[in-house]
Amino acid sequence: MEKPPVLDQYDGTTDLDDHIRSIEAVMDYHVVKGSIKCCIFPTTLRKGAMTWYRNLRPNSIHSWTELKELFLSHFTASRRQPKSEANLEAVIQGPNEPLRDYLDRFNKEAVQVQTADYMKRYLLERGLLPGSDFKKAIKIEKVHTMNALLRKAQAFIAFEEGKAAAIKALRGNDAARSSNHDDSSSRRGHDKRRDDRSRDTKER
Repeated sequence: MEKPPVLDQYDGTTDLDDHIRSIEAVMDYHVVKGSIKCCIFPTTLRKGAMTWYRNLRPNSIHSWTELKELFLSHFTASRRQPKSEANLEAVIQGPNEPLRDYLDRFNKEAVQVQTADYMKRYLLERGLLPGSDFKKAIKIEKVHTMNALLRKAQAFIAFEEGKAAAIKALRGNDAARSSNHDDSSSRRGHDKRRDDRSRDTKER
């Protein structure tokens, strides 16, 4: 290869499986053989991972599979533990949390959990704020897929955000009127004091 492909760096603290999958995806795309993978692999290492590589016994590696297995064995403590349905059960909409924020939090967890679509949909509905408009709506009109549920949520998100924007604008107008009223009162008070001082001067 004239120029090695750009690859992610690994320092020994992030998930090792992600690093290996990323490397193999790029290498396979470039149709790179195992021996060349072994030569390019150390260029992706730094800090603790590079220290490990430098401490390998010279001429002890005979294949990419062997190097990969040694790497995975050494850094196994850095392996990210898979998330389960219990992680999704813990995602509950807060009393004052907008629907958009709740769905964003849920989806960030959901993409890391291997479970059926219907289970994700069930857990999402379960975590909705009791008595919320959206929760009432999906009880009345059932949806049967996660995508359909998220599409339906968009209308409620738009309504929520429009309502919040209207309230914010109203409060801004009230604050402006209050400020104008205070300024007017202040001017009247100032004018009254000036008139009083003027009368006192004339009387003297």
